[in-house]
Amino acid sequence: MEKKQKKRRRKRTPMTVVRTRRSIFLGGVLILCIFGLIFRMWYLQDNYAEEYDQWSAAQRARRDIDRTSATFAPVRGGFVDRHMQPITGTQQVYTVVLDVESLHDRHRRNTGNTDIREEVFNAIMMELGVPRYRLTEMFHTDDYGNLAMTAGRRRQVLATDVPREIAVPLTDMFADLHREETSLRRYNDPYFAPQVIGFSRGDAMWGLERQYDRQLSGVVGRNTWVQGETETIPVQDGYTIITTLDGEIQRLAQYYCDNTYIQHPSQQVGMIVMDPFTGEILAMAQAPTFSLDEPYNPEYFTSPELAEMWNLLTPEQQTDEVMLLWRNYHTTRSSEPGSIFKPFVVAAAIEEGIINQGNNYTCEGVRRISDMEVRCHNQNGCGYLSLSTAIYRSCNLA
Repeated sequence: MEKKQKKRRRKRTPMTVVRTRRSIFLGGVLILCIFGLIFRMWYLQDNYAEEYDQWSAAQRARRDIDRTSATFAPVRGGFVDRHMQPITGTQQVYTVVLDVESLHDRHRRNTGNTDIREEVFNAIMMELGVPRYRLTEMFHTDDYGNLAMTAGRRRQVLATDVPREIAVPLTDMFADLHREETSLRRYNDPYFAPQVIGFSRGDAMWGLERQYDRQLSGVVGRNTWVQGETETIPVQDGYTIITTLDGEIQRLAQYYCDNTYIQHPSQQVGMIVMDPFTGEILAMAQAPTFSLDEPYNPEYFTSPELAEMWNLLTPEQQTDEVMLLWRNYHTTRSSEPGSIFKPFVVAAAIEEGIINQGNNYTCEGVRRISDMEVRCHNQNGCGYLSLSTAIYRSCNLA
């Protein structure tokens, strides 16, 4: 009994000692954790430094992009004829963009009864006509509910060329929808010198639209966050190009080209009207031709044969044929001017004082010049000719 009582009466460890031991133990664990974190940081820095630098740069770029409060699209310049009559016009339209990540985060944080994402989906489908399956594909998630970003982009373009009356109310209603202002080209007469004026459809550009794209495009304006301050870059609209074309003469030339092409079927019919004093081109027309509103639509080709056989052609053949219509016949092909150019030769010789109106010439039918024989259409020769008679008879040798 005495031994048992002695065991029961063993002295307890003082609380100060217990607390000291606990402090030492927790301190040791904490030190081990700190060393573990330091080692982990060293390991990541040594093995993944470049990858984390790229992530960090991308994160900063996204932050700066989000701080850009607004962009202002310039109005694309147009074309006018020599009398300042408009050939083209420009309508301001919008590209509507969805911030997928923003909508997904709002959807996950939402605790109310309203399904925010469903509400946005319904508005997009109703106003822009975007099918539901396309929207749901943007919101594929992994096992943890994070966006898979299958398309690889946070901002997804929903529709382009959206009128103002649709784009502005829709984007003002939902914070996840943004609009970007762009220009849509309109044509007062889609058959007015289409090979000369040209067109712009995405990456495809043609004619003067392509030649002067930089001058026509202008400079985009924006409010940008830079080092804690907002910097405003003013918008600069594109220039208006004044052509030498005369609207009335161009339409008249196109009318005669179209009629001639129908009455005398041929590969190409063309007409150029030039101011003889300045060399300015007043009209440049050709047939067959196409519509600038829909350059690739066979329903608007003026070649009945091509429109009829269009569906029988392969995509490559269709591209080749339509590019022949787009091509400016006058500037891409060459042909001998023929006898109609003889008066110009005579006029130049008179102007330079080489000949005068009293000169005469004897045509013997053939004449050798250097290593080439020049023959007259009259093999027996035209005989003795005055200058005016030589032009009248179109004598080659004279």
